[in-house]
Amino acid sequence: MNYTEALEYVHGLMKFGINPGLERMQALLEYLGKPHLVYPCIHIAGTNGKGSVTAMVTAILRAAGLKVGRYTSPALQKFNERINVGGVDIPDAALADLLTGVKPAVEAAAVRPGIDHPTEFEFVTAAAFAYFQTKRVDIAVLEAGLGGRLDSTNIIPVPLAACITNVAYDHMNILGGTIELIAAEKAGIIKDGGKVVTGADNPAALRVIRDVCREKDAILWQVGQDIRYQAGPAGDGWQSFSVSTPKRTYENLTTQLLGPHQIRNAAAAVGVIDSVAESGFDISADTVSRGLAEVVWPGRLEIVQRNPTVVLDGAHNPDGAHALRRALTETFKYERLILVLGILRDKAYEEMLAILAPLAATLFLTKPGSSRAASLAELAAAAVKYQKDVRTQETVGLAVEAALQIARPSDLVCVAGSLYTIGEARAKWGKTA
Repeated sequence: MNYTEALEYVHGLMKFGINPGLERMQALLEYLGKPHLVYPCIHIAGTNGKGSVTAMVTAILRAAGLKVGRYTSPALQKFNERINVGGVDIPDAALADLLTGVKPAVEAAAVRPGIDHPTEFEFVTAAAFAYFQTKRVDIAVLEAGLGGRLDSTNIIPVPLAACITNVAYDHMNILGGTIELIAAEKAGIIKDGGKVVTGADNPAALRVIRDVCREKDAILWQVGQDIRYQAGPAGDGWQSFSVSTPKRTYENLTTQLLGPHQIRNAAAAVGVIDSVAESGFDISADTVSRGLAEVVWPGRLEIVQRNPTVVLDGAHNPDGAHALRRALTETFKYERLILVLGILRDKAYEEMLAILAPLAATLFLTKPGSSRAASLAELAAAAVKYQKDVRTQETVGLAVEAALQIARPSDLVCVAGSLYTIGEARAKWGKTA
């Protein structure tokens, strides 16, 4: 398959939907020679923040001179972003060759008695494992796709460290309708005798995570208790902080990732790194500092323009909306907020609107190019309860243009609601992930 044909094949597997379970991954990886057992892994799950923590951990490990494979989802703009080695997204030709090579494993698994057809996510996850083996990575950092217990990435043995960033309501139709059920699914990445870091602060979620760690005889470090952090001075496009883990204290750390929640994410990432260092990896305090200072993770409070300031954020559920609201009130200074939101239908969009819409002087509603996008009529009917000035635009590009037309230099334009929305907005500024 060439690149276009390979992506067509991948997208065609979406018809098999989301089908939690590990038996298909087991079949795929057996066919491929069990590449997931060749290198050590770090496993990161959570409702929000897991992508940022994955990026931070990866940046620190690369600063230590390690060859790192990174697997994330979904892609912001281009499919290749999901599989990255050494800071480089897999090239088009390599991706086509990789998917062509893995395709027979899918076809073999699909005809095995008692096994359903592999899904799109399973196929891509298996391909990532195979690519990391081919590239001879020193370590792989894996972001769970959905939940944890039955997520395709959870096929790995005991990781060097596992991290559960937080637990909040999202994907309740699959993970369960209570925090306890959702936490239990995410805690499924905890293995016997493992090391675990969590940034969760919900008491019900913490009880579940602690219980699982006791059952599995796993060591747990909790952000805010075992791992402490303190925000420091902040400037234009950066913020500073300190972190203390049970192993080391780090002063004067900085990051370009903005918002109070990113300092908490950084604390979790540092905890993961200190856990990994116990396994024999040489990671100095200076390396941690350099990695955090250099990390870039597009679409998370990303500033793409000044005068007016335009910020893009992938907040796509109520917990993310709360983090964005706090950042908009504490991190940025502006005269008026002009908000552009495009949200998926299967998200709690009315709750998100209740959190964000009252902050805005003007709210533009739009639709990203996804079949899952909420209609403008659905969004508008909910938005008018929380905002007087509600306007609609059929596409993200038109909504951004309309927002910029009314924005004064002292205003802030914020685009949010979905990573699909952010990906389309970034293209306006010629941004690639």
